[in-house]
Amino acid sequence: MKYDRSYLNIKDVAGIRNNNPGNIEKTQIAWLGKIAPGGHQRFEQFQSIALGIRAMLVDLRNKISNKGLDTIEKILYVWAPPSENNTEAYINAVAASSGIPRKTVLDPNSSYQMQAVARAMAKHETGKDLDPRFFQTAWSILDGGAALQHISDIKSFGGSEFKTESQNKQSSMLLPLVIAAAATVFLLSTKKRKK
Repeated sequence: MKYDRSYLNIKDVAGIRNNNPGNIEKTQIAWLGKIAPGGHQRFEQFQSIALGIRAMLVDLRNKISNKGLDTIEKILYVWAPPSENNTEAYINAVAASSGIPRKTVLDPNSSYQMQAVARAMAKHETGKDLDPRFFQTAWSILDGGAALQHISDIKSFGGSEFKTESQNKQSSMLLPLVIAAAATVFLLSTKKRKK
C-alpha cells in the first residue's frame, strides 16, 4: 500500500498546508494532482503530499536532465536564488542532510539521490522532517499512469489511503515493541548457546 495523506489547508507552514513541501511556485504546468487555481497566491497546491513531492521530483529531474543543473549547488542557485534566500546556507543544509556533497553530479534516475535531495530540500523549505515513506510513494508514482491510478485510488476509497494521526501514532508505538521482542529472542538464543 502506498503511503500518503493530505494536509490541505491545515494550520501549518505553506509547504505543508499546500501539500507542496518543495514550495513549487504557481505556473501553467499541469502537474498531476494539482489543484487549480489553488488557494495560495504564490505556491501550487496538490491533492496530497505525495503528489506535491512527485511534482518536486519531476522538476528536479528536469533541471538535471534538460537544463544542466546537475548538482545540489547548481539546482539551488536557481530554486532559491540569492536575491530571495540565503542560498549558501540552503546548499549547505541540503548537502549535510542528504549526505551528498554539493558538487556531486546527480543521477536523475537514482531513487536514492533524488529522494535524499528532495527530502532535504523539503526539510529546509518547511522546517519539518517528513516521513520518508511519502518520498518513496512519490518516487513510485513518477510514471504518469501510476500517478493517475494513485489519484483514482484516493478518490475511490474516499481518501482512505491517507494515514490519520492516530494511525501514525499506532504504527510508531509498535516499533519499540517489535524491537523489544527481537532483543528478547536474541538474548534467549545466546543464553541457549552458552549452555
